[in-house]
Amino acid sequence: MGGYNSCRFTKEFSQRTEDNLDYIIKTVHRDSLEQEYRDEFIKKYQNILDEVETIVSSLRIDANAVPTMQKKGRNELKSHLHSVASRLDSSKKQLEEKLKDLDSTNNIPGNKLYEVTQLINSMMGIAVLPYEMHKEYFKLISEVKHPEDNRDSIREDIRSGPEYDDLLNFIRELYRDKKWKTTYKRDLRGKNGIREDVIVFQFLRHLRNTVCHSGDDAISILPLDDGQVIREVLFYDTLGENEEIEEFAMRLTIEEVQKLIRLVADFYKNSKVGSIDKTENLKKAERKAAHLLDTTIRFEQ
Repeated sequence: MGGYNSCRFTKEFSQRTEDNLDYIIKTVHRDSLEQEYRDEFIKKYQNILDEVETIVSSLRIDANAVPTMQKKGRNELKSHLHSVASRLDSSKKQLEEKLKDLDSTNNIPGNKLYEVTQLINSMMGIAVLPYEMHKEYFKLISEVKHPEDNRDSIREDIRSGPEYDDLLNFIRELYRDKKWKTTYKRDLRGKNGIREDVIVFQFLRHLRNTVCHSGDDAISILPLDDGQVIREVLFYDTLGENEEIEEFAMRLTIEEVQKLIRLVADFYKNSKVGSIDKTENLKKAERKAAHLLDTTIRFEQ
């Protein structure tokens, strides 16, 4: 691993997640402006085509109104009017085809950014990778403390930053709006109270669990009956079985998911969690993996 630094990874990964969100937002805005221009262009030239069609019809009516006579001048006039009408009609049809091609470029594969798909990909990354880098730390500060440990001082150290406050306030806001609920004992103080001293850490843990391991119910894309437009994301984390089951559920709009991703990324990037050095742990894991990969395994026929 050499000079690989876990602190730098956490901060840079979080920064890139935020950059990706900015790119998504800017691209969607740019595409929206381009679509407005495209629609206005098509509307403008459609009006011109309508005018051309009116002129063509008028020319043909005028041409048909010219009496068929032996006089050469009148026959030439009638023929000329029909010819002009045909050329205009041909040009109109060519322009119509070009407008159809212009309008159809939106449907070419690769020409569109699927912003919600990119958003969910970003969410999965920021929910899992930084947490996995520091999961022992999260486990430590989320569990019930022992008299001899210093978890309270660790928690206070983390809670001292504005990024923590921003994330906590949004978690509170979502809870007030009934966007999430938990029955996990570690999350609760009494029957109905939320333990605010650990809820940020537990919330990040639930977010990670929904991505990594909660069975078929972990993440659902809503509405389920429409494959075109994703409007909400449903998260579910569970522990235990039957009477002993503990549950966490959250239902967010796409706008709320976007805000949550940015706040989580900002927390990992700027809080002291992102400054915990896990490089030695990573090197140890790398050595274990290298040893296993060097071991010859024979496939049974």
